[in-house]
Amino acid sequence: MNKLPASRPIGSIDRIAEEGLQRIEDPAIQETGHEGLAYATLRVSDSIPTLSDAAQDRAAISFVAFEGSNGESEVFSDSVRLPVANTVFQTGSPTTMTYSTWEKAKGSQELTLKEKRNIHHHGIRMQLDNDTQSTILSVPLVPLSRPREVVASMGNILRRVKDTDGVSITASQELEQLVPRYFSARGEPSQATTVWALVINRDHMEETQKRTDLLVQHTPSNGCENKTEDKLWENMWKQDPPSWSPLVSIALRSGARLHRVLSGGGGWGKKAGLLSLDPIPTVEADSADAPSTFDDIDGPGDLGSALQQVAQEGDYVQFFVSPSTSAKDTMIAGSNQGKAVWGLELGTIPSTTDSMPVPTGQAETAGSNEISVFRYTFGALAEGGMVLSRSSKPKPGASLSTIGRTTVDVPFSRFSVVRWKTESSLGEDEDADVGGLDE
Repeated sequence: MNKLPASRPIGSIDRIAEEGLQRIEDPAIQETGHEGLAYATLRVSDSIPTLSDAAQDRAAISFVAFEGSNGESEVFSDSVRLPVANTVFQTGSPTTMTYSTWEKAKGSQELTLKEKRNIHHHGIRMQLDNDTQSTILSVPLVPLSRPREVVASMGNILRRVKDTDGVSITASQELEQLVPRYFSARGEPSQATTVWALVINRDHMEETQKRTDLLVQHTPSNGCENKTEDKLWENMWKQDPPSWSPLVSIALRSGARLHRVLSGGGGWGKKAGLLSLDPIPTVEADSADAPSTFDDIDGPGDLGSALQQVAQEGDYVQFFVSPSTSAKDTMIAGSNQGKAVWGLELGTIPSTTDSMPVPTGQAETAGSNEISVFRYTFGALAEGGMVLSRSSKPKPGASLSTIGRTTVDVPFSRFSVVRWKTESSLGEDEDADVGGLDE
């Protein structure tokens, strides 16, 4: 992994739902992470063997971060796959990940190395009790449009969608008009920008549409009386800090997929107005696309295939952008001795090859001997996209099947889990399965 996250405290466990929503509406959009070490002590059975050997350019660690039920008979599991950092300049190898087994003889205090080998993918089941935890996904994006019905697509290419009047238009036609309007509303010069496409199943479009309307209509107008459709959108776009909402997170939970728009727009002839999206993340053939156990839910993945259909006719697509912001850094610095923190933090940060300013208070000081310790939290931040998968088992004895799988490469996205001790667990070994971060 590239960096480590700082822990963020929780105001009140009794109001965890509100705390989670606040976390989505106030994402850590200026935290670029820290250098250091993250560790967690887990059981041997929490190590999930790799089902197939991934190529080094796809090396990753999969975290089975949540296993439980919805209160009824359905059992589900979420996993997050993070790419391993590129270490070619440090070790001469594209990635560096080692699996070792140690043994301690009875009565001895020394550990003996039993096995050590280089690997490219491994799974880890994080021990998080279902009745004392909450899971949050934060994806800091702002919509550019309402959901549009897909008329035609092929593979990872969007060809045509329906506009506001239900007329079939080229996939990029509306987007080409919206991006300049977006920058104009923010008082910024038009420039190249990254756009994401949220592909939504028709059965869940209504909820996404409703949440989009609420976001646009309820954004503070700062005294502006002109409430035409265009002005409402422009008012929402120019907010600083932006008007973040759980719109994308809720859609992903329901099986929607997020795709980066790779290229498209303009052109002539048959290629005019096409949009190319990044492909659907898949698992290797021998890892079973419809796994039967929790051990099988995640493989190293093959992100190179564009043959899968990103959208079916009748699905909906909605475009999003990640705006710049002058919001102050809300990172929690220094040592953290409390237990009320988000205990698992997995997420994304901008690539170091991108031209990104370093936020105030985040600059690394060469030769600094200062150390910060974040107790009761474990996590990692990656420059590449994290792959989120949700699988479910509708009833006992049934096979575990995948509800949705998507790549989230939006900078500063976070998958977070908080766990807290119940009254009955007080007095037990406090360090049995906690993690620490050292900077």
